[in-house]
Amino acid sequence: MGKALRAKGKSFSIVVILVFVGLCMLVPVWQSAVSAGITSKIEMSKSNIVYLSEKQIVEKGQIARRTTPEYLIEQASVQNINFTQISDTVDVTVASAL
Repeated sequence: MGKALRAKGKSFSIVVILVFVGLCMLVPVWQSAVSAGITSKIEMSKSNIVYLSEKQIVEKGQIARRTTPEYLIEQASVQNINFTQISDTVDVTVASAL
C-alpha cells in the first residue's frame, strides 16, 4: 500500500509540475498579446489625432473662405439678396450708461 501511495504522489507531483511549467510558458505569451493590443490602440489613437487635426485645418479653411466678401456676394446673388450702401449722412447716436 505504501508503494502505490508513493507512485500516486509522484504522478500527481509530475502533473502539478507540468501544469506549472505550462502556465509559466503561457504568461509571456499573454503579456506579449496584451502589449500588442495596447500598441495597436496607441497607433490607432495617433492616426485619429492626425486625421482630426487635418480635418480641423480643412474646416478652418472653409470658414475662412466663407467669410470673404467674394463668397458673401456670390451667395447673395444665388439667394437673391441685394446689398445697399448705407449713406454716411445718417447720424448715429450712441448712448451709454455711466
